[in-house]
Parts: sequence; structure tokens; C-alpha cells
Amino acid sequence: MVSRRNAWLLILGVLLGRGALYAQQQPLSAADLAVFTGQWTLDLSKSAATEPERRVITVAPDAMRVELHRPGDDRPPVLIYNLDGSRNVNPFGSGTATTEIRREGPDIITVTVFTVNDRPVTVQERLQVTGPTDMSAAVTVRVEHGYQGVRPALEKGAPNASETLKHFRKTS
Repeated sequence: MVSRRNAWLLILGVLLGRGALYAQQQPLSAADLAVFTGQWTLDLSKSAATEPERRVITVAPDAMRVELHRPGDDRPPVLIYNLDGSRNVNPFGSGTATTEIRREGPDIITVTVFTVNDRPVTVQERLQVTGPTDMSAAVTVRVEHGYQGVRPALEKGAPNASETLKHFRKTS
């Protein structure tokens, strides 16, 4: 029979072991991301977004480059994701965008922390290419303002976070 103390140590070991496996994740390669290369246009009819968006994605041996084209942007922002999983700090308007990329199962996860007026906003996208010309992005936006407030009755999500789904069509 396992003592209660040993059972807790075993549970703790399993949890820490999973964390270590996650932390030791293998870097991505350009071949892993080749399917994302190209120009992608947001399909407004299938997405919860209301403004058009176009992304130009290129992949180099050490990084994935995402150029975002949206109405009203004088210069399209460019986000660089290091394939080794390390963070990269990108200029973003008057602030910065710190980027990371990793694989979770079949999905590619990008995490971008935008600093706007010294306040961080975290955007996580779970990317999947779902066909020869289709890509989906499950997007979670979290405003890191330090005040969470009280959730309204029956509210399941955090008051400082929202989720949406975007669908893109490959145009070249």
C-alpha cells in the first residue's frame, strides 16, 4: 500500500515530469511550417471578424515571418517567430510585440504579447491548415491589466479574455 505522502510525491513527480517534457519540446523546422507559406486572406463570411485582413507568411530555416495587412495600417506590422521556440522582440508601432511559437499535437501555437501604452495584451493563435487552401486560427485575446473584476452570473470565461475563430483562404 502506498502511503498518502508517497502518493502525493508520485502525483507531484508526474506533474513536474509533464512540465519538463513540455519545456524540452523540440524546435520547429522550416519543413514543419512549409504548409503555412503564402498569402492568406480572411474569409469574413466564415469568421467572427468584421474587418478584412491579409497575412503574408514566409518561412526561413530559423524563423517564420508573418506580415499583417489590415485597413488603416500605414505600414503592415511584421512579426518574426523563432523556430527554436525562443522569444523574439519585434517593433510594433510605438510599442513592441514579443513572439513565441510551438507545436501542440497537430496545431501550431503562436503567442504574441503586444505592449500598448505600457500595457501588455496577449494574443494566442492555434493555427491549423485544414485543406489545400484553408487555414483556421482559434484566437484568444487576453488584456493583462491586472484587474480581473467580478464575473457576471453564468459567465464562464475570464472578464479580461475573449475567444474567436478566424478562417483564411490561401490566395497565392
